[in-house]
Amino acid sequence: MSYDDSQLVQAFRQGMALRRELVANGATRAEADLALAKVLRANWPVPPIEDWPDKYRQPRCGQCDGYGLVLREVTNRLRLRVTEGTPCACWAGERYRRKTTESL
Repeated sequence: MSYDDSQLVQAFRQGMALRRELVANGATRAEADLALAKVLRANWPVPPIEDWPDKYRQPRCGQCDGYGLVLREVTNRLRLRVTEGTPCACWAGERYRRKTTESL
């Protein structure tokens, strides 16, 4: 499935015309921006999943959401709330596990 840039350019022009019309008719800028974003998302070309890099084709982990670190808020010795991350056991956490074992 291929696409050409002219479709996206045309959708952007239509979205900007809609945005100008909404602002002229009394809509807030946030509402007009939201309408423009909806037009662009509806017309944005999506490549087939076969063209995606491997890391995006794999299912996301339920604990770290595919980022590799399990984050949690803890209170440190100064009684400050900080975010602490530990390497996840999934495939994405491998890079962080390697870093922690190399530093030992």
